Amino acid sequence: MNLDFKIIIGIIVLILIIFVIALLATVSIKKKNRLTKLDNLQNRVDTLKALPVQYLLNKVNLMPKSDDVKEKFEGWVHTYHQLTKEDGEDIKKNISDIESLIYARKYKESNIKLNNLTNKIVAYESKYNNLLDELTVATQIDVKNREELTNQKELFRNYKKMYTTNTESYAPFNDAVERYFDNIKDSFANIDVLLNESQVDKAKLKAASLEGELLKIKDILNNLPILLEELRIELPKIFEEVEQRYKEVLAKKYHISHLDIPNRLKEVNSVINNALTKNNEVILDNIHDSIKDANSELNKIEKELDEEVRANEKLELSLKELSEKCADADKICKEANSEFQKVNLKYYILDNEEANLNMETNLLLNCIMRKNNIIAKFENDRFIASELNNQISVLLPRVDGLKIALNAYLNHLEELQIDEKRLLDQHDNMVYIIKDCEARLRLMNLPILSQAYYNSIEQCKDGVGQVDELLKATPLDINKTKIVCSEATDNVYKLYDNSRNLLKTAQMAENTITFANRYRSSYPEIETMLSRSEVFFGNGEYTKALSTAIEAVEFLHPEVKQELLEYRSKELKSSSYR
Repeated sequence: MNLDFKIIIGIIVLILIIFVIALLATVSIKKKNRLTKLDNLQNRVDTLKALPVQYLLNKVNLMPKSDDVKEKFEGWVHTYHQLTKEDGEDIKKNISDIESLIYARKYKESNIKLNNLTNKIVAYESKYNNLLDELTVATQIDVKNREELTNQKELFRNYKKMYTTNTESYAPFNDAVERYFDNIKDSFANIDVLLNESQVDKAKLKAASLEGELLKIKDILNNLPILLEELRIELPKIFEEVEQRYKEVLAKKYHISHLDIPNRLKEVNSVINNALTKNNEVILDNIHDSIKDANSELNKIEKELDEEVRANEKLELSLKELSEKCADADKICKEANSEFQKVNLKYYILDNEEANLNMETNLLLNCIMRKNNIIAKFENDRFIASELNNQISVLLPRVDGLKIALNAYLNHLEELQIDEKRLLDQHDNMVYIIKDCEARLRLMNLPILSQAYYNSIEQCKDGVGQVDELLKATPLDINKTKIVCSEATDNVYKLYDNSRNLLKTAQMAENTITFANRYRSSYPEIETMLSRSEVFFGNGEYTKALSTAIEAVEFLHPEVKQELLEYRSKELKSSSYR
């Protein structure tokens, strides 16, 4: 019993010892962890103090500053003072207080203050880093300004070298170019002074304008030699060529005084000389415009000279062509008027036809008058070839048009006489046909003719009589006569066809009856049909007589009807006037 109790007491003591050791270990770990965390926070604060904020602040204080940077600088100083003094002392005090709490084993309270301190240091770091960034940017602005100015100075030196190695290419503008360089050099000095006096904004404005000056001098150095070469070499060469061309044309006695070339050449020469002598300042646009204007005027003079040369060379040929065409047209016009006087009383002429002839005659007279004026100017040496050629080019198609119109009118007058002859021939032919028809009917001695046939003959004679009256009338109306003659001709041709048909039919009927008579005594049927055919023939019904006689012959010869009809058709067709 005593032994068991001792064992239990020993176990309890052992457990208590282990608990105490564990408790002491836990407390030691908590203390160590909090002290470590506190040391880390202290290190973060010390790291911030090691940043070159003070250095950058001093650098910004010493460098030239713009108005904007000056305003910001006061805020940066204030922020730095607050970080190093107020905020720094506060953080330092918090660290000391937390450390005391840790050693006093007030772990819970120290843990709360550690968290608060961590938040403060995070904010502290943010302010410190922001201040560092702003100061860094501020110092870089000065570096950038200095770097840009250095680059501009380097460009200036390169341009100066470019100029000095080829000075003769810029004559006579050397003084003006050198003044540009001197002005740029002075501008660099002014910028340096402004920067040293911390007048950064004024220095920036000056540097910006200086950039434009550098671009201008670059443009001058690159383009001025090219423009001067045009002014000194190319333009004078073109000028001499145009001047020589003018002298050559003048030597050929061509009329070119209206072009006023001497004064124009003098003006071009003045433009070139002015561009070279007005060299107090280099204005590339003005020089370029002078070259462009001079070139344009020289090209224009050369073009006008060529046009006048071509016009003078063409003028004599054009005048000859115009004179010949006017002469031809005048000849045709006189012939047309002469023919008109001949036919005016003989034929009926419409009023508008005479008016058209008078109009075309007057138009031609106007063209001839203008042609004579052109010739007079040409012969008196008072002309501009291109103007005369233009006038001739207008007249030529007008004269051609009048020739065509007058020829057409002359042909129309000639056609009146041709139409008259044709109408006379038609009249004589109709008279002959009527007489021929009457003669043939008399020779056939037919027993009787229908009244319609006699009426058609009388109608044809009346038509021919009307044509005869119209042909004898003064003035002769060709168109009206054509209409009446055409109607009469149709009637006469119809009479001719009817006569031929009648005679052929009667002749065939008579021949068929004669042929069939040989069978009359042998065949009663033939006797009957032939007797009927003879009655038709005696009554003047020759078509019925022929068809009845053919039926009688067909009784013995069936094929004869088709043969006789075909024969009759061919005979009538071959004897027609149509």
